[in-house]
Amino acid sequence: PKEQLKARFTKDLAAHINKAALAPNIEGIFLVAPAQALHDIREHLDKPTSKKLFRTLTKDLTNTSDHDLLKHLDRPETGWPELSPV
Repeated sequence: PKEQLKARFTKDLAAHINKAALAPNIEGIFLVAPAQALHDIREHLDKPTSKKLFRTLTKDLTNTSDHDLLKHLDRPETGWPELSPV
């Protein structure tokens, strides 16, 4: 049952990402997840969403505080402006 829950979660998450990627203001997607979850999510992304995926990072940031989260993301490569500390 635990593996089924994980599989359902990643499938549902990919469906949400697919839906969000339809918005015209979404130019690219940077996806961060543990290895198996990242693989499973990517398996369920549709082609238009996959084309918007410009970077992935295999990392488990589940227990990372909001304050420390940005330290793990490469700001220059994303093209995102610097954010003020939380």
